[in-house]
Amino acid sequence: MRTFIAVNLSDAVKDNINQVVEKLKKVDPGIKWVKKENLHITLKFLGEVSEEKVKAVGDLLSEKLKDLQAIELKFIGIGSFPRVVWIATRNGAERLSKIWNQVEAVLEKEGFERDTRPFAAHVTIGRIKGNRNPKLKGELEKLKDFDFGTDRISSISIMKSTLGKTGPSYEEINKI
Repeated sequence: MRTFIAVNLSDAVKDNINQVVEKLKKVDPGIKWVKKENLHITLKFLGEVSEEKVKAVGDLLSEKLKDLQAIELKFIGIGSFPRVVWIATRNGAERLSKIWNQVEAVLEKEGFERDTRPFAAHVTIGRIKGNRNPKLKGELEKLKDFDFGTDRISSISIMKSTLGKTGPSYEEINKI
């Protein structure tokens, strides 16, 4: 099964993000915008993994993160990488980065390749295909300090991703 490890967001934060996404869709409908129910922070994409491996990873992560303290994450501002529109996290991002390191260490022992790029906690809200609409840059600039709310994060999840005609759908298969 196709899996990844994520931090899921509250409905309140998802609603705030989705309101802005609906407005941005009108500016650049060519972007593949993320559905509200799929909004999350990816900690690690695992790819195709057997059910047995998913269970083993879940057990190891549960043990490693058993003393996980809740993190207050603020979601403020929109930015973009060359092909991604994203929302930044503030305040608890450093603590989330430590969790990411723990996840990477556990997964490396299980045979997954360690990510060499530095972790940049963010919520992907859109994927840019082709050329970007010049109007989008101006709209994103207006939203660089927009406050999408605060979430109290006390768990991470192993998610199953199923690709369909209308895009991926995600299902939580283990909450840690």
